[in-house]
Amino acid sequence: MPTLSRSIRPAPVMTALAALLVAACFSGHDSKRDPTGHVRSPAPPRTAEQQRCATTPAPVTQQGVGPVLIGARVSAVAVACETRDSAITLGEGLTERSHFVAVGGGTVIALSTGSADTSITRVIVRDSVFQTGKGIHVGSTIGELRAAHGRVCGAVGEGNVVAFASDAPGISFETNVAPSELRGGAAAVEKDASVIPDAATIDAMWVTGVAAECLKR
Repeated sequence: MPTLSRSIRPAPVMTALAALLVAACFSGHDSKRDPTGHVRSPAPPRTAEQQRCATTPAPVTQQGVGPVLIGARVSAVAVACETRDSAITLGEGLTERSHFVAVGGGTVIALSTGSADTSITRVIVRDSVFQTGKGIHVGSTIGELRAAHGRVCGAVGEGNVVAFASDAPGISFETNVAPSELRGGAAAVEKDASVIPDAATIDAMWVTGVAAECLKR
């Protein structure tokens, strides 16, 4: 007797259900997951004080941004402003504890060490919403920095060309220029900051509260 062969086909309803389940798992539209696929916890609502901190305009000063100041305790800042603890890897491969703080219509990064009760050591500004008292922000040019804040000197730090202005001694202005692009190389900028072209732009502002050595010369 010849053997009859039959192909087994899944029921159409079951096939559709399986497709829907796969789509739900891999669609990437799950609002509870971050881009890496980890489940996010919903952020708690801001208090009235945190809302004021997040929306009140705050200039970049030689000590920080709004209440995010050099020497302020992170625990105190977290009460006044919405704060997320994290870590950041700097140009030299060093990882430091960091805190993303919603303040003044944007976000700044406060660096600290140890527990949440330690003080802020530096503040990093990468958001163009923040400006110095004379209007310099991320995206401004070095020419604009010179015009607004006076004499500029320079150095190379963590692989970046950094400018310092005499009228804003506690702020470092990280540029988009690589040391290799400078006329005379990395060593030249410490002798003569004019090698940093006026067209170079500011990628970040680092608030340290300490004047650069080149400004003291």
